[in-house]
Amino acid sequence: MSSSNTTIVDWVRLIRSEYLEMPGLQLTDVEVQRLWSLDATTSAALLDALVHAKFLRRTRDGFYLQLNGDSP
Repeated sequence: MSSSNTTIVDWVRLIRSEYLEMPGLQLTDVEVQRLWSLDATTSAALLDALVHAKFLRRTRDGFYLQLNGDSP
C-alpha cells in the first residue's frame, strides 16, 4: 500500500486486519512504522485511533496488542 495515496481510514483498516489475521500480534510504535513505512506522526495517530476505538491497547512495555486478544 503506497502511503502517498492511502487515507487514514485505509491504514486503520489495514492495521486492524493484520491484528485480526494474526492473533497475539504485539508491535511497538517503531515496529508499526517500519512494517508499513510510516512516519512517527502518522503511526502515532493511527495507533491512538485504534486505542481510542478500543481495538488495541498499549502495554506498559510499549507494545500494542488487540484488546480482545488473549495476551496479557
